[in-house]
Amino acid sequence: MKKTCQKCGSSFNNYCPEKVWVDIRGRKYCWICKPYNSSNNKVLETRENKICPKCNQKLPIEQFYIKSHTGNRRKTTYCKQCVIDYNYERELKFKIDVIKLKGGKCSKCGYKKNISALEFHHLDRNKKEFNFAHKSAITEKLLKELDKCILVCSNCHREIENPDKNNLL
Repeated sequence: MKKTCQKCGSSFNNYCPEKVWVDIRGRKYCWICKPYNSSNNKVLETRENKICPKCNQKLPIEQFYIKSHTGNRRKTTYCKQCVIDYNYERELKFKIDVIKLKGGKCSKCGYKKNISALEFHHLDRNKKEFNFAHKSAITEKLLKELDKCILVCSNCHREIENPDKNNLL
């Protein structure tokens, strides 16, 4: 059975790189006649390139992650850099919110210049249930874990963790 485009009537083959058939809402089109995406009026995907709707760049298909958890191994909507930027901003906002909950400064020396230098120290290691890394939401479980911690700067944290190495110089 020959496949034909429902718009222009031309025949095409699944394996032809120039005209790839797509099925949109049950209708089959050649690549040239594929309807535009209504949300941004741009063709989103070709065999070699894809347009990221966040940064509006036409990038090679390798610049997009594969959604393997969906089972059909599709490419993500956003390019790798936009996904990385989004995750970084989300984790930074979360860290700022959690630091504010714990007072916003080192509980030992009062340091508050750079949030990258602020860390959470569990007062009792045996009661530690989980790490805060890569969390993105403040939940009841997280608040319970925060109650077991103090906020300290990285220098004070090293001194707390290694008390036997104080004054060796």
